[in-house]
Amino acid sequence: AVLIFPGCGSNEKRFFDMAEQLAAHGIFAMTLNPRGHGESEGVFEEMMGSKNTLDGLAAYDFLTERSDSDTQRIGLSGSSYGAMIAARISAERAVKSLILRAPAVYTEKMLNTPLKEIMAEEKEKFFKLSTTDVAESPAVVAMEQFSGSLLVVVSGEDDIIPPTIPQAYYDHATHASRREIETLADAPHSLTPSPVHKQQFNARALAWFSETL
Repeated sequence: AVLIFPGCGSNEKRFFDMAEQLAAHGIFAMTLNPRGHGESEGVFEEMMGSKNTLDGLAAYDFLTERSDSDTQRIGLSGSSYGAMIAARISAERAVKSLILRAPAVYTEKMLNTPLKEIMAEEKEKFFKLSTTDVAESPAVVAMEQFSGSLLVVVSGEDDIIPPTIPQAYYDHATHASRREIETLADAPHSLTPSPVHKQQFNARALAWFSETL
């Protein structure tokens, strides 16, 4: 089974196609809207990374309580903000395989900052972090104990997340049983406006989870 996390301000509908492709190949897939996203309860402007991480943990527990989920073969896939949440969950729950696409990094302070403020200054302020801030962020630190399979996907034309951030996730996952980092050439941060890159990512995700779960 695979749990799919959307990016900040995004929603689960953008990942229905990915979930359907996984399901068509025998991999149970579940998407979700964290609070403040999509049709979920909560006000987006008041949400914080710390609260949405709790939503992710609740979704993981719901998924693994289903009789049709193999709790020994759980995968997570997250994009941007959702990748940060997925990485943090891997430190709290059993995760066999993990895909982080264009992963964001949130410091402890950012995790308790309203998302409205994050999105208003994400390019100018929040993701221009020092090497130390990135290395000490909770999600990157979580990679130091991850022992499953890790795929980090970089968007080649990302105007929000600099390549040093996904590289940090990869570099810190020294105990992963398998780890790979790849670049989607010419891909923007969000793949929604780029159907070709979205199809490429979905195909890669299907291949990855088919091999590692």
